[in-house]
Order: sequence, then C-alpha cells, then structure tokens
Amino acid sequence: MKFFLAAIFSLFAFNLSTHAEEADFSPWAQSYNTSMRLIAGGNLQDTHVLHAGIEIRLAPNFKTYWRTPGESGVAPVVSFEGSENLKTAKVLFPAPHVFKDKTGSIIGYKDHVIWPVHVEAHDIAKPVLLNVKLEYGVCEKICIPASGTAKISLSGEKKTEFEAQIKAAEARVPQKMKTGEGKGISITKISEPATEKNHAAFTVDVAGSKPLELLAEAMPDSWYLEVQTVNNIDNQFKIIVFDPQSAQSRIPCDIVLTAMNQSKAIEVPVRLAGCIEH
Repeated sequence: MKFFLAAIFSLFAFNLSTHAEEADFSPWAQSYNTSMRLIAGGNLQDTHVLHAGIEIRLAPNFKTYWRTPGESGVAPVVSFEGSENLKTAKVLFPAPHVFKDKTGSIIGYKDHVIWPVHVEAHDIAKPVLLNVKLEYGVCEKICIPASGTAKISLSGEKKTEFEAQIKAAEARVPQKMKTGEGKGISITKISEPATEKNHAAFTVDVAGSKPLELLAEAMPDSWYLEVQTVNNIDNQFKIIVFDPQSAQSRIPCDIVLTAMNQSKAIEVPVRLAGCIEH
C-alpha cells in the first residue's frame, strides 16, 4: 500500500513538473513592486528561430530601465545559464520612453513591458528549456535592485495566446538604419565633434514628426553621452561626451543613436571621426 501511494505521488509530481515546463508561461517571480515571467510564442515565420518574451509588471508609478539607463540607474542583466539545448538567445528592447522630473531623467518603461527573445536550438528537433535570470532596477523616487528567475519549454510547434503581444512589442524595437535612411523618421546629419568647455560635443539632425526623442549610447558603455535639445532649431539635438577616464576632450569611436517618435523608432550605428580607441 505504501509503495502504491508513493508511486501515485511520484506520477502526480512528474505530471505537475511536466505541465509546468510545457506551459506557455512561467509563474510570476515576485520582487520589490514588480514581477517578471517568461512567455512563449511560436516560430518566427519561415525560420527555426523560436519566439519568447520576458514580461515585466510594475506597480503604479514605478519604472524600470532600458538597456542603457542614462546618467544613473541600473541596466538590466539577463543570463541564460542553466538552459538546455540552447544555441543562442537574443533579447530585443522595444523603444523606451524618457521620463523627466526634478531629479533628472529615466530612460525606460513604466507599468508593463515585454522584451522579445529570439531563441535558437542546438538540435531543432528537440525543445529548448529556456532558463532566465534577470537583474534589473525598479524606480519610483529612488532605484531599488530587483531580480527574478523563470523557466519555460519552447518547441515552436504551435502559436500561443502570447504571440500577438510578443509581436506587438517587437514592432516597437528600433529598426537598424544608416544615416539618411528611414521612412517617417531618419537621422539626416551628424556634425564633426568639437570641444566645448573641456568636453567634446556634436549635433544630430533628425527628420520626422514631433514629438521626437533621441538617445545616444557609446561602445564600450564606459562613456556617458548627454543628449540636449537645441533651442530655436527644429529637430536638432546636441550630444555632449563625458569620458570617465580622462578630463580631456576625447570621443568614443563607435556610438549608437536611437531616434523615436510616437509611431516609429530607428537605430543608427555611427563611427565618429577623430575618435580614440579604448
């Protein structure tokens, strides 16, 4: 009798575990005024790339950061360590918002966000057990570190109830363009960097309907690029370069400019003239 009960319990536990791994979503991982989980989509069209998403919920008035948090903040760190049959996993970040208050600005999201994830398997005939550990910042007036772990099985054999939500988030991921490219919004001109008050600076002209926002990232990310609007000049922004390793006027070689309005976002990689390699 004891053996029979133990066998029944083991079978029940196995079925429960299997169901959890085969569900289209993981349980919510709770943290300070936030929670995160993994959701599953299907295959990307005509490819073996699997569709997933990291979904984050935030309490009212709380925000979390984009991939580059700005002057201060906590950039998200995503680890896929412990996954099975995983060849590659790429996290995509939808265009963020710039939230400004008396203390400065936050580049990120409020209320709710889904970060699409493109997943490739080592063996496409077998599912991927995707294991995610996320470390991120959650902010109202001050920023508090948050974390969560989630696990989900991805096979891509069918579409799920989350497919439309993941695709909608992916539609807001900035499209990669070159200078002068883009319909609806484009970066039309980048000036040569010049020295202003011991800092290098340059201007960027953006074409598109307002309201427009411009974000700037340096590669590597030890540099900080401050974006300012230029008074009396429509759709022009000034980028001021702050180099933490030197008080001299130096500039990074590789930067990424992200231009956004309410309908579209683009991402333009730029190689600056007269730069210094780190």
